[in-house]
Amino acid sequence: MRLFRNPVVPTLALAMLASPAAAQEWKFSVTPYLWAAGLEGDIGAFPNLPTAEVDLSFGDVLEELDGAIMVKAEAQRGRLGLIMDVGYVKTDSSTDDVTIRDPRFTGVTLGNELLTATLAGAWRAVDEPQYSIDFVGGVRFSKVSPDLALIVQDTVVRRANPDASWFDPVIGARTSVQLSPRWSLAAYGDVGGFGVSSDLTYQVLATASYAFNDRWALSAGWRHYGVDYEEDGFVYDVTQSGPIMGVTFRW
Repeated sequence: MRLFRNPVVPTLALAMLASPAAAQEWKFSVTPYLWAAGLEGDIGAFPNLPTAEVDLSFGDVLEELDGAIMVKAEAQRGRLGLIMDVGYVKTDSSTDDVTIRDPRFTGVTLGNELLTATLAGAWRAVDEPQYSIDFVGGVRFSKVSPDLALIVQDTVVRRANPDASWFDPVIGARTSVQLSPRWSLAAYGDVGGFGVSSDLTYQVLATASYAFNDRWALSAGWRHYGVDYEEDGFVYDVTQSGPIMGVTFRW
């Protein structure tokens, strides 16, 4: 092949393969978690009508919960990392803490199906024995299927079940501080949207972790997430906030 008539190319390739960074092995982790978050904000599916105002506690969500999956997976090799975080929640229709500012309607019900999946690459800018700092960039996929019904005197007069999905670019950073051989603190934040699909999407997360051994760890903390999306009369402008707990397995 013409490429290998120049001996510099295979020499450089062999040098890269023999470098310490290339010799490092991939490390993996998976963390199923529970996020006890409520739902607050505005959801609209009826053009020319006010949005439904939602203020659901985690107890309200749990009472109507029909299914949930939450898991994060990571891969790390030297300074390069990959992060995937997937959350799925489905709730049945509820009238609790859901209102609409329109005197023509006496009530509104809301059921919701939400899927978010974030896939990002991470670059470790600072790698010290006691702390690290990573810069993150990637994409977040969101799929929302609310079931909104407007009620007059106990009768459903209008119903909408839109199905919206979109991709948002996200950028962020995270840091980890090792307090002792077993205890550590971590913080993560990202922001995105920038008008590409949503006007804004963001999240912040802070946790404390206890490592039982080299493979198993337990973490707990607080997570806050928000998104502001509007398209063709559909409005999804909400925040979710609450405690989070997960169990991590590393190999």
